Amino acid sequence: RGPLAKAREGNQRIVKEGHKFSRIHLEDVVQFCECILDQLSKRTEAEPLVVNCCDSLPAPQHEVSKLAYEIMGLPVPPAIPFETAELSAMQRSFYDESRVMDNSLFLSIVGSLRYPTYREGLPASWAAERAAA
Repeated sequence: RGPLAKAREGNQRIVKEGHKFSRIHLEDVVQFCECILDQLSKRTEAEPLVVNCCDSLPAPQHEVSKLAYEIMGLPVPPAIPFETAELSAMQRSFYDESRVMDNSLFLSIVGSLRYPTYREGLPASWAAERAAA
């Protein structure tokens, strides 16, 4: 579930020092699929290709959530420290480790991203949702 859906539901903004997460916009994944299908047809190596598909700005979830609330025109709830947040075991497990990936191979394949960070991707997702409504 994306940040827009979570903001719509009024989810908490949890802060855990040092916790960051890589993400990607759907249109950038589609762009990658188009590029990689073309490249795979020309590839002679038998090795599997593993590519991290992510944007160029790993960010803390509370910052991404804040932007989601702001672009939707909703009041931004206060950030709650992870240590005192009431979370299920599954929700807590999200914060067990940071999930930051290197996207250099990804960028070498696609060239550039339509949405290089969540700061461009989230407003575009919101605009697409509004246009579809």
